[in-house]
Order: sequence, then structure tokens, then C-alpha cells
Amino acid sequence: MLKIIRHPPYQGGQGGSPRLSAPPLSRGAGGIEPKIHF
Repeated sequence: MLKIIRHPPYQGGQGGSPRLSAPPLSRGAGGIEPKIHF
């Protein structure tokens, strides 16, 4: 579930920010969950 929640929001929310999407994905939920909550 976490993986499914991570990808859609990042592609839709960040959109043109592949650089920001890469580091958070590597960290795990550390940099992704906070952004999803906000």
C-alpha cells in the first residue's frame, strides 16, 4: 500500500520534479510520507 501511495502523489503532485522524487524514494517513507501528509 505504501508503494502505491508513494508513486501517484509524487507523479501528480511534484510532476516536473524528478530530482526531488529520486532521493525521497531511496530514503523510503522518511521523505515521502511527510510530503503526502502535507
